[in-house]
Amino acid sequence: MAAEPTFATIACQYWDEETDAPYSPRVEDLVCADGREDAEGFLRDHADWLRITHDTAEADARRQYAEHAGAYLAGIFPNARVNPSAFSAACGEELGCYSADIVRLVGQRARRSAKALPPIATLIEWAELEAKRRRRQAKAYEDALRAYHDAVARGAKMVAQMVGDLALHLPAVDADTLAGWWRAVTDYPAGIEPVDKATARKIADLRRLLSSVQRGDENAAAVARSMLDEFPALDRALKAAEADDFGGIADWWQDPAVKAHRAAVERWRAAIANAIAEPVQRPPMPVPVPHGCRRIWHAKFGEGTVAAEDGDRLEVMFDKAGPKLILATFATPIEPVGVAVSAGGSANAKPELSQ
Repeated sequence: MAAEPTFATIACQYWDEETDAPYSPRVEDLVCADGREDAEGFLRDHADWLRITHDTAEADARRQYAEHAGAYLAGIFPNARVNPSAFSAACGEELGCYSADIVRLVGQRARRSAKALPPIATLIEWAELEAKRRRRQAKAYEDALRAYHDAVARGAKMVAQMVGDLALHLPAVDADTLAGWWRAVTDYPAGIEPVDKATARKIADLRRLLSSVQRGDENAAAVARSMLDEFPALDRALKAAEADDFGGIADWWQDPAVKAHRAAVERWRAAIANAIAEPVQRPPMPVPVPHGCRRIWHAKFGEGTVAAEDGDRLEVMFDKAGPKLILATFATPIEPVGVAVSAGGSANAKPELSQ
């Protein structure tokens, strides 16, 4: 009976077989507690796997288990031209350096996919491939968690700076209220640096409002104060509903406290957008060109000289665009009436449209 070694429980369950690459979580995937626990749990299992793999006390058990796996494979491929005892001993020697769970996976792969007994070199290749996958998956999780913690640090710094700056201009509001209001308006998840365009846009809008407050804009300050006066009561009601598990209702977003909080946030965002909106600069209405005007300006063609008129149409020689036929409503006069139209002609003579 083969010795029973310790089996690690690690598995590359998220490995992408098409790209042959490990799953690498994004920062927004780790915002959720389940995502972080999943990544941290894999790394704990990976550390346990490394400990078992390097445990010299288990070396004999792993070697005997690998020998047992080799004898098993030789038995299910009876037509293989190998000495079962020699093949078993070779498996113990070559595969005994891998953890028992990897040897088991290699044996299962050989039984499932091979039509004949694979050579020792192939079994070693499969074992090394699985070991590399685990190391690459662990590195992907380590990199993702490092990026997550960096984002937390940057986000916390940004919120702290915002609270500090705003507290100077709204001294009656405490820092916790300011930070909570910021997160409610911006959907800013637990201090994480914004990772999507929608959140970044909300933060940019709120920053513009706060910049106006810092510049002494009384309208912006009044908008901010009205929101901050309303926020604490709604926040307390929401936290109380969360503590009560939203009364046990399945559709938690139908809870009155949740609905009131969401309605207020939408109202605040609209107020912020209205407060930071810049007045629309409308183009001036075109001024009709008076009869007899020589020089006009056109939005597209620039300045020009009127050569002839025919009702509401003008034949204009533009300085840069050349001759054009335009409507008089799109021309702005820049020279008063009274300049001679042509040599020997009257200043008040109406020029005819050239043919």
